[in-house]
Amino acid sequence: MAKYESFTKAADSLYLTQPTISKMIKSLEEDLEVVLIRRSTKKVELTDAGKVVLLQAKKIVESVQNLENELNDVLQLRKGVIRLGIPSILGSLYFSMIIAVFSKSFPLVEVKICEGDSAQLLEKTLAGEIDICAAFGKKLNPLLEYWKIVDEPLILMLPKTHPLAKKESLSFTELQEEKWILYTDGAGINQVIQDYILPDQLAKQTLCQSGQWDFIAELVNHGAGVALLPKSICQRYYKKEIAMVELIEQPKVSSYLAWRTDRYLSQAAKQCLEFSKNYFLSLRS
Repeated sequence: MAKYESFTKAADSLYLTQPTISKMIKSLEEDLEVVLIRRSTKKVELTDAGKVVLLQAKKIVESVQNLENELNDVLQLRKGVIRLGIPSILGSLYFSMIIAVFSKSFPLVEVKICEGDSAQLLEKTLAGEIDICAAFGKKLNPLLEYWKIVDEPLILMLPKTHPLAKKESLSFTELQEEKWILYTDGAGINQVIQDYILPDQLAKQTLCQSGQWDFIAELVNHGAGVALLPKSICQRYYKKEIAMVELIEQPKVSSYLAWRTDRYLSQAAKQCLEFSKNYFLSLRS
């Protein structure tokens, strides 16, 4: 009304008739026991009381709009699907706890897990098949946003019956003749090994590859070869039959959270991302 200074123009903008608008204003004036509008033949003006009511009405409308926006965010957060890509090692170390706690806080959010090696998961994230992935490695794709989880020391696992098992530390040069049990090709751990053993030489020394760290550990346990795994995994899989020896070169592998910033990330996925970051930050303190 104040905007158009005319009952007729205001009615047209609201797709109502002029008498309907007049009745609504009159009813509001009676409820509030004040005059809101000065009526004249030329134009309609707000009284001082009308200006106060208009100001408060705008605040109410804005508050309702904010409420609707926040409720929409809550509904999007409380429901929906999150697609996570997780290598089995990181799943065992961290994400079993993260997903369990997150699901208790957001029980209506479905978490879909895609397992694979780091290279596969990063490709699926780039293709939009995964919302967020965790990965090992050095090569960072500029199309992805990265957040470092940890720089994990790598430890050599070998049978306790092995001639080198009693040493406090070893060098890669002492492992040139050993049979290696490697993680799958797309894993960042293999990139670290190739920094010290030439790929062609490593290929000759490779007994087999697996994407399951527990299977690799069992192969070592049965004397099939040696393996390089994150220290936290080695400590978790401690067995009397397996020796764990640090390497003089002190190799490490970095792990990251990765996601695309140029594609829509649902509210549920954003919350899961922040939840994961906070969890890893708590481990550092």
